[in-house]
Amino acid sequence: MKISIITPSYNQKNFIERTIVSVIKQSYSDIEYILVDGCSYDGTNEIISKYSTYFSNVIIESDCGQAQAINKGLRLATGEIIGWINSDDLFLPDTLEKIVRNFILHPEIDFVYGKANFIDENDNILGCYPTFQLPKGKAKYKFWKGWPIPQPTVFFRRVLFEKYGYLDEGLTYAMDFEYYLRLSNSANIGYIPELLAYYRIHKKSKTSNWEVSKPLFYNECIKIIKKYVPPTNISNFPIWSSWYLYLIKEKIKSILLINE
Repeated sequence: MKISIITPSYNQKNFIERTIVSVIKQSYSDIEYILVDGCSYDGTNEIISKYSTYFSNVIIESDCGQAQAINKGLRLATGEIIGWINSDDLFLPDTLEKIVRNFILHPEIDFVYGKANFIDENDNILGCYPTFQLPKGKAKYKFWKGWPIPQPTVFFRRVLFEKYGYLDEGLTYAMDFEYYLRLSNSANIGYIPELLAYYRIHKKSKTSNWEVSKPLFYNECIKIIKKYVPPTNISNFPIWSSWYLYLIKEKIKSILLINE
């Protein structure tokens, strides 16, 4: 069973080599590796060239953001199973072997995810990503302030992209959140309660300055949830009341901090 892995990249010279090595050193060998770089100018291309023989496809051209870069790779992917890993995150050595085994043992599953740890710039573990089985029904829409699915652990059957389309290129922070929600209403989701990846936190990541990126991320998430759970529908009141209660609590916290 072939598995396609896509790495979107832009100016991640300090980390991309570690990402590439974590893919090509997998215990599973039937891998199609696609790299999509948005014309990096920091020396990333030298590293890409160093490992050129390991890539099935390399695209180096300007794009309109991460979602578009990933979509370029998705359209080239030929594997039965597809996932993407950003150019600063890492797989564990046996991650892909576990993923393929899970899909073989559970043909009813459409996409799976597992556990991840946060790491810093030097690969030191900072803690565990708060991961758990996604609840069924409307309860899943309450995760606008913390998604229990770590992106680098997610893998899909290719038929899902043929059925549901690709990532929303109009989103900057929550394109994976939107896609998981799009699929979750009808696709079968599997959870592997094992460590599969390392999610890196560093100064150049989009969410490194959380105080700046938090409102941008929340705005996208709320826009997405409005699409799937309209606030005008009274049956959705519990979800939206949770959101507004959260906003009130955050406002109170900020007032208390200012007055300290």
